[in-house]
Amino acid sequence: MGLLGLLGLLGLLWDYWDYWDYYGIIEIIMGLLGLSWDYWDYYE
Repeated sequence: MGLLGLLGLLGLLWDYWDYWDYYGIIEIIMGLLGLSWDYWDYYE
């Protein structure tokens, strides 16, 4: 693969992680808010 290929692969993984981190955290927060909202809605 070579050093350049390895660096490219690491770059892709890093981009993927960055993407997941940014959107994953937002989704987790929205999901938790949605769950608690449903919970309160159910018990009212």
